[in-house]
Amino acid sequence: MPSFTYNPENLTLTNNTASSDLPLAPTFHYSGDVPTNWVLIGTLPVGLNFGTNNGTIWGTPTELWTTTNYTVYGNNTGGSFNVSINITVNDQMPTLSYSPANLTLYNNTASSDLPLNATLTGPGEITSWAIAPDLPNGLSFGTSNGTIWGIPTVLQTTAVTYTVWANNSGGSTVAYLNITVVDELPTISYTPNILNVVNNTESTDLPLAPIITGSGEITSWGINATLPDGIQFGTGNGTIWGTPTELWPQFSYLIWANNSGGSTSTLVTISVVDQVPSLNYSPNKFELVNNTLNMSFPLLPILSGPGEITSWAINTTLPDGIQFGTDNGTFWGIATKLWQETNYTVWANNSGGSTSTTITFVVIDQLPLLTYALDSIQLTNDSGHDDMPLVPELTGFGEITSWSISGELPAGLNFGYSNGTIWGISTELWPETVYIIWANNSGGSSSTTLSITVFDQIPAFSYLEVNITLQNNVSTLDLNPISIGGQIASWSISPQISPGLFFDLDNGSLYGVPTQVKNQTMYVISATNDIGTTMFYLNITVRELFYDTSLGGKYLIRAINMMPYGPQLGPDDAEYGIHPMLPQGLFIGSDNGTIWGTPMEVFVLTKYTIYANSSSFDDTFVIYIEVLEDTDLDGMPDEVPSIVNPLQGLIEDLDDDNDQWTDEEELMCGPTDSKDASSIPVDTDEDGICDFIEELVISYPNDVFEFIQGQTNISLIPVISGMSVDRWEISPVLPEGMLFGNDSSSANGTIFGIPYFISQNGTYTVTAFNSLTNSQVITTINFSVVGDFDLDGKSDNDTILGLFEVDADDDNDGFEDTVELDCKSNPYDRFSFPKLDDSGNCLTSETLEETQKNDPNQSQFGSIFFITLLLSSIAIVSFILRQKKEKIGVRPEHVTARPAFEEGDGTVFSPYKLEDTVVPYDTSAESIEVIRCAGITPNADVKFIDKQEDVNGGRFAAIISGGPQAGESKLKSNEYGVMSIKLIFDASINPESEGAEYHAEIILDDDTHLIWKVETEKQQDSEEDSNEEVEEESEESSEKKPEEDSESEDEESPDTEKESETKSTNKSKQTKKKSSNKKK
Repeated sequence: MPSFTYNPENLTLTNNTASSDLPLAPTFHYSGDVPTNWVLIGTLPVGLNFGTNNGTIWGTPTELWTTTNYTVYGNNTGGSFNVSINITVNDQMPTLSYSPANLTLYNNTASSDLPLNATLTGPGEITSWAIAPDLPNGLSFGTSNGTIWGIPTVLQTTAVTYTVWANNSGGSTVAYLNITVVDELPTISYTPNILNVVNNTESTDLPLAPIITGSGEITSWGINATLPDGIQFGTGNGTIWGTPTELWPQFSYLIWANNSGGSTSTLVTISVVDQVPSLNYSPNKFELVNNTLNMSFPLLPILSGPGEITSWAINTTLPDGIQFGTDNGTFWGIATKLWQETNYTVWANNSGGSTSTTITFVVIDQLPLLTYALDSIQLTNDSGHDDMPLVPELTGFGEITSWSISGELPAGLNFGYSNGTIWGISTELWPETVYIIWANNSGGSSSTTLSITVFDQIPAFSYLEVNITLQNNVSTLDLNPISIGGQIASWSISPQISPGLFFDLDNGSLYGVPTQVKNQTMYVISATNDIGTTMFYLNITVRELFYDTSLGGKYLIRAINMMPYGPQLGPDDAEYGIHPMLPQGLFIGSDNGTIWGTPMEVFVLTKYTIYANSSSFDDTFVIYIEVLEDTDLDGMPDEVPSIVNPLQGLIEDLDDDNDQWTDEEELMCGPTDSKDASSIPVDTDEDGICDFIEELVISYPNDVFEFIQGQTNISLIPVISGMSVDRWEISPVLPEGMLFGNDSSSANGTIFGIPYFISQNGTYTVTAFNSLTNSQVITTINFSVVGDFDLDGKSDNDTILGLFEVDADDDNDGFEDTVELDCKSNPYDRFSFPKLDDSGNCLTSETLEETQKNDPNQSQFGSIFFITLLLSSIAIVSFILRQKKEKIGVRPEHVTARPAFEEGDGTVFSPYKLEDTVVPYDTSAESIEVIRCAGITPNADVKFIDKQEDVNGGRFAAIISGGPQAGESKLKSNEYGVMSIKLIFDASINPESEGAEYHAEIILDDDTHLIWKVETEKQQDSEEDSNEEVEEESEESSEKKPEEDSESEDEESPDTEKESETKSTNKSKQTKKKSSNKKK
């Protein structure tokens, strides 16, 4: 019988692909048992063949073929043998690629590379597609064709490699694709993009922020070159800002704005030009004399303000001989030609522009000195004179163009108006007359006086000047008469001469220095001899320059028109000037000395000298002017200097910016600008008083509150006045379940919540803060949470405030507490019921046993009653039980000490530290701290562990402090969930004669950690010393003990034992009262 196999038995082929497993021939187990004919059950895939003469499978498949099981039979005369073989034809696998394989896309922007189609090379049909990891938001993957398409909506600035699989029955082909999504790139610009700024001057164009157009977030900024000193570039925001401090030629800067999408740029051109000072000449009007040096030359320009002038210019030709410095603006030289009055414009230039001023020049002729051979001439009527004709004498340069004389000559005398000659013979008597004769040209007039007298041998005299103007306290008068007649015997003058001046009665001379201002006065001077009297008339005026300064300096207000301020006295024909230059907007009248105008700039108190130049004399006067600021232009200066005379009528403005807050209020109310109406103090409660000078006040409706366990309507809202509160704190931590409104932006200091546990009356400190004014205020409230074991809204005991009805049945088991106490059942246990007989009396164990004997069914009935009652109670208390939490032990946040712990927060990393203690040899000690633990499950045992027990040898322990359990070593909370303890140390356990140091690491209920160091002293040498120390320690202990116990009792108030007694009494009273009411 034949036996054979095929290897492999599972033949997996690829469509249209030759396989190394073909041809597949059978393998015979015995060479002698070769089949003579072969049969294959089933149809092979197209392209495969089966040899019926040898059992061989061969060929190349040309169609896909799922796994198919075939049976091959080999037969010969010995019998038939068959085997099974599985044939599968999978598809061909093409190669997969993407082009491009590295995609850089812009966020929220369509890409020309998308959709990105998969490229398959080679035969084989893909049946499914997959990609990993997930594409960025906005991009999609075609699971039917491998196409990636869409518009990304999130950034992916680092390239992520994605794997794409194309699958068919032949397996999978893989392609890798890198995708980066960068940000959109907006455009940037600046307006203006050409900046011309002035050195050391703020520009209205700065700060200059970029204008960003389009989507995309700029992550950094750059600029290609260094900016002028003082100008900054914000690399975080692209802003150009600052004030330039150096000149800078025009330069174009390239500015980049960058993000993950690349860079965008723009050009900004910046130049820094110089400041332009103001220009002036003083004086600015010149009357030059031809061929004569002017004492004001060379004339330098006056530049006021910063800025360096680089060039100078003048608009037209100067008079011959006068030069202009184009490098410094100076005028110099000597005029050599007559010149009509001409106005010139002078420019001072720099990179910032030009400043200009005007100056006037006129060149007049030289004026020769005019004299006559005689100053006076005495003529005899109808007689000739040897000196006649009298010809003028001219000394110096200058051509006379006309002549004039001041009065009419005596009859017979003539005046030559073309040559100034006096000639003729007088034909009438003529008193001495002083004539002024003028020789005129463009330079003015040269004059002299000539006294002419025609008399008949009578006295005659004259003075060289007829009209004299003197400067008070300055000018010196020295005037002597000229006699042109007979001998003069006596002199007189009328009226009396001015103070300081004198008239000599012996010779008729006038002299002295005037000491009093006086208007023009005509004096009659008489000369007398035996023949007669001759009089001479002389006009004398005493003047000075004077402004009224009786009220001190002039204090003006910026932008407010000043009252004209002129001299009360001064020369008649004076030309006025002032130095230094007046503040902007003020002017001085050159012909009258009046200061007028509207000051447009604030100016410090400045000394000004006023110049009055006249033909008679030159004078100066000093005044002081200050221009005060008036920010709101209400006519009242912001500040009035203390030296200002009140009679000037200046009223200081108490609200400089007119924002309805006085300057003093703005100063007191924080960093506000009293000169800026938009900068006003903070007044959060809008009561017209700023927060900085208000007092923050908070209060709650009452000082003492009382709540009950499970109460749901608690809401203590504070009343706030003075300013807003932006932060709240409360200390200590509220009882479990109570919340404080301090942990959100809308925190309001409200106390709310549902109290879970009993809490004794405690004082809580609430602190409210206002961060703007750095204000804080503290208030205290007291409240307690009274017990309600069955959560029925009635208190278990009487309360301090008496706000809640007392519950007669605390555990709600249907039996009043007084009955349960009488019958020894637990009034706080829902499953502890009193045993009562039919009359409602308590059953003892003896009476219960006797009753059961008498009535066998009683026990069965009692059991049934108990079960029924139990089931009904379960339904009643199920809800209450769900509201009770598991046991809560000692937690660090609910532990305090008196006196306070030295440090720590009670955690394992920062344990509470008790004050170190030194203990005499072989004695005991207690910690000075009384440790109060609150928030514990009522009547719960507390676990005490000393981690250093092995070293400390049991020397450390704890005892209850205060209350009926005081001194007990078994630690347990009271019915209010509170426990007060002291740590104790027993040095009598294996005492160390040389003394030792012990460190306790105490843990209460696994959560609260405390440390205490105790040092024992050496053993004393004598028993007497030891006894004395023990006695002293005993006395100290006895002195301190009452105080400490008192503190503990206060901490545990009300006293536990007292409460228990009170509760029992109250319950009894209540029960009796209710029973009494029912009977009635």
